[in-house]
Amino acid sequence: MAFTVAEKAYLMFYLGYSGYEDDGPAQRSINSLDSQEARMGPIVRELIDLLRNVDREINESLPLAAAIEDGSIKLRAHYTLAHLRQVGKQYVKRLATWTKVAIGEDVFSSGSTRSDFYSGDPSEHRIDPSLGVPTLGT
Repeated sequence: MAFTVAEKAYLMFYLGYSGYEDDGPAQRSINSLDSQEARMGPIVRELIDLLRNVDREINESLPLAAAIEDGSIKLRAHYTLAHLRQVGKQYVKRLATWTKVAIGEDVFSSGSTRSDFYSGDPSEHRIDPSLGVPTLGT
């Protein structure tokens, strides 16, 4: 059974790629996983489930992060958030290693890691494609 569209979308998301990526190297690699699904599928699906759980736990712990103390108990939710982000990064690294798809962006960082969102579209003429600006002509 091939990977579903949703599974491929989760792969792209957790590996740090845009939902608009449709024919880049990462998307082509993920599409080629279908031919290895019997061997790779169980591990890929387990990692997706683990990543979704980490994401869910981060979202559930956000209200605690706003609290400083509960009665005489000092809360340290920022430690929990930092730990969960590190676990998420570990699972992403495992996924990238197993699928041999490079990590695009860090979806578990606490802030943006880039100042631009150039898609890498080779049809767009750029002086420096890694920066995405400025565009040469039209």
